[in-house]
Amino acid sequence: MIRSVETAAEGFPNIIKVAGHEHGLQLIEDEGLQIVSGAGAKSTYAKKGSKSLFADARQGFVVVDIYEDKTADIQYYAYSDGEINAVYKHRTSYDILDSAGNDTYAELLEKDSVITSANPKYDKVNKLHRKIFGENYRKEWRRQPNFRCFI
Repeated sequence: MIRSVETAAEGFPNIIKVAGHEHGLQLIEDEGLQIVSGAGAKSTYAKKGSKSLFADARQGFVVVDIYEDKTADIQYYAYSDGEINAVYKHRTSYDILDSAGNDTYAELLEKDSVITSANPKYDKVNKLHRKIFGENYRKEWRRQPNFRCFI
């Protein structure tokens, strides 16, 4: 799955990968930035590895502010002792993309959002498969939410 995400992100310089199901707070620099923030209900061990810029096992959340000067702040907040406090801040920069001669970005630059499903094939299984494995969020994977474009 990681390889699939990295392949899909190739050629797009401004992608920040976000994982929201883990039970910890992390910022990883590995062929681009990856934000991990899913510690709203549980706490687990979080180790700062060789590619980690930040790691914290506490419950918390992340806010990303994108500015017109081609920078973005990634701010981590953690909950402890009944309070929420800022615990880490990372500033990154991004490129303004020019659509001239580039069909890949042209459509995105004209819109502020796109509508797409994560993967509609997850809802295309036979009756036996559904009976054995159940629905398992099949309808959610097929849904077509409106995603904001930050270019």
